[in-house]
Amino acid sequence: MVVNVFTRLKNLLRKCKREHWLKKLKKMNGNHDFCLITNDCVGGVIYHDLGEQFRSPTINLWISNDHFLEFAQNLKYYLSCEITETPDSSKKYPVGTIIPTDDRHIPIVLNFMHYKTFEEAHSKWKERSLRVDYNNLYFIWHFNGEGDIEKVKEFDRWNAKKLVILHNANNDIASSGVVSCYNENPYNGKILEVVERTGKRYLDEIDYIGFLNNSRA
Repeated sequence: MVVNVFTRLKNLLRKCKREHWLKKLKKMNGNHDFCLITNDCVGGVIYHDLGEQFRSPTINLWISNDHFLEFAQNLKYYLSCEITETPDSSKKYPVGTIIPTDDRHIPIVLNFMHYKTFEEAHSKWKERSLRVDYNNLYFIWHFNGEGDIEKVKEFDRWNAKKLVILHNANNDIASSGVVSCYNENPYNGKILEVVERTGKRYLDEIDYIGFLNNSRA
């Protein structure tokens, strides 16, 4: 009985902390029609926590580090291309590929990890692509250390509103922030996990509100 009461009080306290933080977070945000292009679920979580409409097609999916720079720098082109289903027996979720219409671009693989069917994922991609505001674009690359760091440096030099989330500090990447949950191991991090004592996610160690409000360089 005592244990049950303690558990309920603990859960209530956790909920209150979380609600307090989300209320503060939404109040700090002054940009309500941003389009946030990301390589993984970070973007969707930011939209969700801020209570904003999903104005980006890159929701509930991930794009490999090898493909993200090409996709980001040619966003309008790739959003005009068709996507075909690409069956992959090694994955338990649907996969699609953006098929370029010329030889100057590469195919972009889309891993729809939070969708049950390709049809659902494709429909949402098309729906949200129509909401993209090319005058209010932001890019976040959550780089896990796998892949070509030179591509990340090129992304950093790109003349766009961009932010790189790293597992370890890198002085060569000016537009970067580091989250503490990885402890030198890229597979231990839970960037989207809520910390019980604060009600915040590890992601909230990154000033993405300042980024979206254009206060970052």
